[in-house]
This record gives sequence, structure tokens and C-alpha cells, in this order.
Amino acid sequence: MSRLRKRSRQAWTLLLMLLLVTCWGPPLRVRQVDNAVIIDVATLGDYPATISRLKIKNQSNDVVVWEVRASTDLAEIRSIELSLGSNSNQPPEALHGEYYVVQPSDADSFLLEPGIAYAFEVWGTGRWPARAEITLQPVNR
Repeated sequence: MSRLRKRSRQAWTLLLMLLLVTCWGPPLRVRQVDNAVIIDVATLGDYPATISRLKIKNQSNDVVVWEVRASTDLAEIRSIELSLGSNSNQPPEALHGEYYVVQPSDADSFLLEPGIAYAFEVWGTGRWPARAEITLQPVNR
């Protein structure tokens, strides 16, 4: 394959990835590791993503348990680690910019409970959020 063709393919791949992130939301992976709930939004597994809003909703009663928004247009994070059980109602630490808590507005903490299905929604710079669902499992010790 010629160098020009290879560079052209790389450019098209990068453009397609940029379009996907811009139009359909940032990458989003949510997983549970023991007592930790990890929300990963890193692009290509390493680069921070511009995140304008993050919402966690209890799917059984449609209640938002935690929501944060960016204070600036270019707030970036790679991942957020929460705990099964009680979590401090603090905004995530940003690599660039800042976040503030929207929900819960009247509590110092929020709960992520085992056996409950949660929907995670993350908005980047595009119109639509990326969405992931997970039912948290109890940790057997």
C-alpha cells in the first residue's frame, strides 16, 4: 500500500471518529470492579473527553441520583470512580475546566445500590448523549 493511500485512510478514520464523537456523543463505558463503579469516557482509551453533562438515573423509578454539568465549554475528564453504596456529592475532578453538581441539590451524598439498574448518560459537544446501562451486583466477600 502506498504511503499516500495509507495517510489518506488514516485521515478518513480520524475524520469519521471526530464526526461520531461530535454528533453522537463521547465514548462511554461503565463497569463495576468489586465495590467500584467506573465511568470511563476516555477517547481511544487514553485521551480525555470534553464532557458537558453527566447524569445517573435509577431506572426502576426514573429518579436522577447524580447529575453534574460543566462550568466551562472545554471541561475534560477521562474517568470517574464511584463506590457501591454511599458517594460524596462532589463534582468530578476535571483535567481541564470545572464541574458543578445539579442533583442531588439538597444532600451531601447519593447512593448506588446493588440490584438496581442504572442508566448513565454523558453529553459531549454534540447534540445527543452517549448512554450505558448497568445493574450493579452485590460484592461477596
